[in-house]
Amino acid sequence: MKTARHKNATGQRIRAARLFHQPPLSQADLARCVAKRGVHLDQAAISRIENRSRNVSDYELIALARCLGLSVDALLTRS
Repeated sequence: MKTARHKNATGQRIRAARLFHQPPLSQADLARCVAKRGVHLDQAAISRIENRSRNVSDYELIALARCLGLSVDALLTRS
């Protein structure tokens, strides 16, 4: 079975939003924020998401979007 090269379509937008956030968030900051929303993602998981080597579940994407002050659509839509 052939595997996809990238495991998510949102990693690059998550990274960009994290860095453009005011003030910019570190991966550890983002991990703490999603933990407050009941979603466990450590810094290494955030890194793998941003590198597109880890899948992102729907509930993780919702928590990430809220922490970044964005809608889920903003993370999913190419602009």
